[in-house]
Amino acid sequence: MGGVTDGKGNVKDSSFKAVQICGTSDDCLTEGHLDFSLHFDSLKKVGTMLVSGRLIIMNKSTCMVKHCKVFYAVYAE
Repeated sequence: MGGVTDGKGNVKDSSFKAVQICGTSDDCLTEGHLDFSLHFDSLKKVGTMLVSGRLIIMNKSTCMVKHCKVFYAVYAE
């Protein structure tokens, strides 16, 4: 996995922290979970799924509490 960049392509801290596959109701997978391919059966084994095909990749500077608060605010509406 290469460096993690922000929306403008800038690397703030390239250390991988977590990836959230699909949607906000799915778990975040950490570095210890990264030995899988993006295939439906492989993702089932690590407890997630590939519905929308979206990946949210976070680096070490990402605050997981703030990350969750953004999605909880969406659900609250």
